[in-house]
Amino acid sequence: MSEELYQRTQALVGEEAVEKLKNAKVLVCGLGGVGGYCLEALARAGIGTLGLCDMDRVDPTNCNRQILALQSTIGRLKADVAEDRVRDIDPAAHIRKFAFRIGADTLADLDVASWDYIADCIDDVAAKVLLIMAARGAGVPILCAMGTGNKLDASAFKVCNIQKTEQDRLAKVMRKRLKEEGIVEGVTVVYSPEPPVTDIVNGVIPSISYMPATAGLRMAGEIIQDLIK
Repeated sequence: MSEELYQRTQALVGEEAVEKLKNAKVLVCGLGGVGGYCLEALARAGIGTLGLCDMDRVDPTNCNRQILALQSTIGRLKADVAEDRVRDIDPAAHIRKFAFRIGADTLADLDVASWDYIADCIDDVAAKVLLIMAARGAGVPILCAMGTGNKLDASAFKVCNIQKTEQDRLAKVMRKRLKEEGIVEGVTVVYSPEPPVTDIVNGVIPSISYMPATAGLRMAGEIIQDLIK
């Protein structure tokens, strides 16, 4: 990365912190609305090694809320689009790409223990539980995104233990699944306690541009501050 890209960050947090970020390895799982913005902020902060995990392709319906979704990227793998974007921000960044769905048969390929931090931005409950369990087993900090759809108040987002969440359907399901696995404490999430604004229509969860972005940027902020402590 050029010195110019480091300059303003270093002026804020200092040279030692910038070096910590440069040496850090962060895995971002899920590159949609939340994950795309989380990745964006991590890359611009100078994280030296970034893992990009997503099996999906950009869909036209993603364009209302996902930073990787453009008319020019529709149909492309999100992992490939994310790689191009990160390299355009910081050509010196080291990128590890995982264009697959997280499951029992693919989890080992992520090499969870090799990361300094994991951003869980996926919406598949089974995959989230697997990732949390693997991170805990490896002693790797993980921050998990809960639901951002069907909500409007960007100021409502909180960072807390998943046991303290409310008005979040994904968190409710996750608490149950984690309890079944014997996990009741120590899972930190970004979530909004705002009640759902409207009903789900034909299986489609309503969404708006700034809510996933806010959650993703909040996640990146928490991760960056943890890394430079």
